[in-house]
Amino acid sequence: MFACSGPGADAIITRSIEIGNTHAVVAGGLFLASLTVIALGRRRWAIPAALAGLVAFHPAWTIDAISGDCGYLKRDASWVFTGLGCVGLCWQVGGEFWGRRGGGRARGT
Repeated sequence: MFACSGPGADAIITRSIEIGNTHAVVAGGLFLASLTVIALGRRRWAIPAALAGLVAFHPAWTIDAISGDCGYLKRDASWVFTGLGCVGLCWQVGGEFWGRRGGGRARGT
């Protein structure tokens, strides 16, 4: 198959674009949540910078759904970007929680 065509191709492409756009909004929300964590806690910019990169290079606007695979790559890559963003935000929140709770040191030291 050289391009997405046939019955139902338009619906599949449209759905892939919708999924990609929804995930881009979620990635943007994760970035804003990360900025909120920075505002409330320590000023560590590694995770927010990574999340900004995920938003900037998100498949919603970097992968074409019209030609090729009906947008399946756009859809699947969007899930990966959202998953990475969730892991990053959880890492950041966990670092804030355990960093404050333990005074920034490991237990027993």
